Formats: sequence, structure tokens, C-alpha cells
Amino acid sequence: MKVDYESMKTIDMIIKLSTEFYNDLKADEHDRYRSWEHCYSHFMTAQKLLHL
Repeated sequence: MKVDYESMKTIDMIIKLSTEFYNDLKADEHDRYRSWEHCYSHFMTAQKLLHL
């Protein structure tokens, strides 16, 4: 399979933009995508306390 220059530019752009998006998500601890992690940690803590 031959990959041309434009295809490589597109792939590089996708990787760059995906990485920037992911880094932005990691940087904001109050982002809506991180709310699941917050809820899950509280459910796990509550479950451990119930099983003492």
C-alpha cells in the first residue's frame, strides 16, 4: 500500500489534534468528561464503607 504526502499530512493532523484534545481534557479537573471518574470514586468509597 502506497501512502502519499497528503495522506501523511492528514494522519499527522489527526494525531496532533487528538493529542491536543486529550491534553485539554486531562488539564481540566472539572471537565464534564471527568465527572464519571469523580462519581465512580465516591461509589467505590461508599461500597467499601458498607462492607466493613
